[in-house]
Amino acid sequence: MPATDLQKVLAHESADAVHWLMDAFKLDLSLVSRLGGHSNERTHRGKERFPGMTITYGLMEKYEAVCKEQPHRARLLNKSHVSRLLTDEKTGGVIGVEFTDVNKKVLQEYGSVIICTGGYGADFSKDSLL
Repeated sequence: MPATDLQKVLAHESADAVHWLMDAFKLDLSLVSRLGGHSNERTHRGKERFPGMTITYGLMEKYEAVCKEQPHRARLLNKSHVSRLLTDEKTGGVIGVEFTDVNKKVLQEYGSVIICTGGYGADFSKDSLL
């Protein structure tokens, strides 16, 4: 079966992504290990125990710094419940969100939207998948 474009990119261009993470976020990903069901060493990690957490925290710290240094450019809204994506009537493109903040106030925020849900792993409700 021929490789898809995505498979080619992941296989042939991932080294650039690892180097970018190391340079831009000052992460130690100098060790390569075999994890999980891997048949070969292919997980880049540093001395920390959890490579995914190392990368995630590096990205979070950088984003938080951008929010602090350039509040006109980025905001981080924790513990907010998005109820509606706001869309442009002509194009249908997303232009913002309507959300309820931690104080139960319904607000609208306009601009680029990045949705970060925390995954199901952070869901401790009675209907959780955990």
